[in-house]
Amino acid sequence: MKWRRIEGYRQAEKDVSQARGHLMQNLLGLLPGCVSTPAKKAGGSATTLPDVVCCKRQIIAEIKSADNTLNSASGKGTYGQLVEFLNMPKYRGYTAVVV
Repeated sequence: MKWRRIEGYRQAEKDVSQARGHLMQNLLGLLPGCVSTPAKKAGGSATTLPDVVCCKRQIIAEIKSADNTLNSASGKGTYGQLVEFLNMPKYRGYTAVVV
């Protein structure tokens, strides 16, 4: 059936996008003074750590692997999570970015 083929393509594209996001996160975590935090569990509760933390530069980052992963609805959640991180004593004075 045509819908199965289309759904297969959609799922494959999603897998590639997620792999690209993990690669970006891991590469950023290799920068001097930066750490990539453990991946979030799919469908799990919100994490208590940003995707990447650079203590020396006082930067926290959330990684988005595709243009369509940051629409207006999910963007509010992402930016809200970053604000929550910045309000934690541990990250006060840090700059938060979405990559």
